Amino acid sequence: MISFDHIFNFLDGEIVVLDEISFAQVTEGDHMTVVFFHIEWCVPCRAMFSIVENVAKMSSVFNGDIRIGSVNCGDFPKLCESENVSAFPSLVHYRDGNELPEGRMTGVLSARVTLFLVKNLEFFCRKSDKN
Repeated sequence: MISFDHIFNFLDGEIVVLDEISFAQVTEGDHMTVVFFHIEWCVPCRAMFSIVENVAKMSSVFNGDIRIGSVNCGDFPKLCESENVSAFPSLVHYRDGNELPEGRMTGVLSARVTLFLVKNLEFFCRKSDKN
């Protein structure tokens, strides 16, 4: 069984476990944050965790401009409620503390997840190139 209770370093391109305080700190700022909302009993969440892990490893090429976080909604239900997360797993993209338009995906399908993440990472890169 995969445990979601690991804390990793952003600079290593890994997933960081978020709570109410760290969520606000991590999603603020001039970078993109992809947050993986899950709950321990969710079988599709476990399947998607490995996909999110691989994306986190790829994110290191963006020199810390893209961060990958994880919120266990069983541990932090108020945070998930405040972010309007009611289905699992959910991936939500944030920039400057705000959810990106079309930046939310719910459910697990590896091809969908990959296309969703790549599309949003490409958006971020285009925006960064203009600055």
